[in-house]
Amino acid sequence: GMTHSDSPSLQIRSVKLNGTNYLVWTCSSSLSIAARLLTRYITCSTKQPTKDSALSAQWISENALVMTWLINSMEPTISRTFLLMDTAHKI
Repeated sequence: GMTHSDSPSLQIRSVKLNGTNYLVWTCSSSLSIAARLLTRYITCSTKQPTKDSALSAQWISENALVMTWLINSMEPTISRTFLLMDTAHKI
């Protein structure tokens, strides 16, 4: 069945960062990420586990997911600046 993460209504689409709407974008993005219990990836309260840790694959996957949401919620002229960063926290 569908999980909450599959729900189209939870996708970050409503607000695209365009250079003039940072506050609204931050609130919108933070809410969407918090709804999926992944805020720790932007606050950096979860550090990347060592490569041999059982949690390493999950961290890599969830960090990439949050990075993707953030990049996709920006206008292309802004998002290209952040594509080379390796953590959601840096973005």
